[in-house]
Amino acid sequence: MSVVPLGELKSKSRPAAFLLIRDSEDIPDSGISFSETIYMTDSDKIILRKLEKVAALVSRRSSHDSHNEELSDREKDVLRLVALGMTNREIGEKLFISAHTVITHRKNITAKLGIKTIAGLTMYALINRLIVPEEIHFNHD
Repeated sequence: MSVVPLGELKSKSRPAAFLLIRDSEDIPDSGISFSETIYMTDSDKIILRKLEKVAALVSRRSSHDSHNEELSDREKDVLRLVALGMTNREIGEKLFISAHTVITHRKNITAKLGIKTIAGLTMYALINRLIVPEEIHFNHD
């Protein structure tokens, strides 16, 4: 039995929402309140619907957080490609910058947003319409 948190999106002061992935629907509830639960057996369509639901919730909450620093256009480009699952090298090649520059942009993005996980960055990209759910490819290994 394993419960794996997909990630959390944080404002600078508090968590905004959680997603929980469970490999079985029979796992007892831990008592923690989650905005949505994603099961490993869910279809891609159901997962996308649940992600959109949480994204809408976070979007409403983050609209009240005006203290977040704005990302530059280049940081948005890098964030978009990170959210789509590209490596630093692939991002560098696509944007015609070095992998070291990509790493610097990623550090700046993390510092500005306070989001440290790729799952959290992906949710941020979804919420802010840098990517659309249909662009995300799920790997069901």
